[in-house]
Amino acid sequence: LELVPERPADGASEAMVAALRARIQDGLAGQPLERGLLETIRTALPRHAIHTWDMTMLAYWAAAYFPALAPRRFLYPLGSGTLGYAWPAALGAAAAEPDTPTLAVVGDGGILYGLAELLAARQHGLSVALLVIDDGGYGILRRHQHVAYSNTYAVDLTQPDFAALHVACGIPVRTSCPEHLAEDLAWALSTRGPASVVLPAELEMFDAAAGWSHAASE
Repeated sequence: LELVPERPADGASEAMVAALRARIQDGLAGQPLERGLLETIRTALPRHAIHTWDMTMLAYWAAAYFPALAPRRFLYPLGSGTLGYAWPAALGAAAAEPDTPTLAVVGDGGILYGLAELLAARQHGLSVALLVIDDGGYGILRRHQHVAYSNTYAVDLTQPDFAALHVACGIPVRTSCPEHLAEDLAWALSTRGPASVVLPAELEMFDAAAGWSHAASE
């Protein structure tokens, strides 16, 4: 086969990628809370860290805007609708790569599917950081119902005290806020064995029309 002739690097491809990334990030300009949380998480994670995301509000933003810096590190079941995926997936990743920092980002609805795995993580000494974003129920469905029906049905859940639940399972936990999230994530990621951060926060619903596909089409 004839080889493709060598071409000198002119920087055009790099410039195009940089411009596209800038347009993508512009989509977060009006979302200071969501942008701040994603930037905090990205800064807290080493480049080679594994991060698993559940079907939760922040993960929809992350799918469009979170920089994935290495292959097979950003684990997210987009389109599968698998609520409760991220925490068990993070445990499996930590078992496979015990020396790799691992973070699961889960909503308060999604973590209810895997509460027993809190004890599994402790029993097996898996070093996994868990970030639970607590908005008091199924936040995505709540927003969709508000838009469609101006009312909500079966989305506001009776919740446990997540911090007390972790303590009962023997797992260290901190209740955080956006201003202290960087410090609390650093603590969780450096803790030997499982450690959790509970972040009470109500996020805006991701608008796909304003997401990366819109930026890419410009």
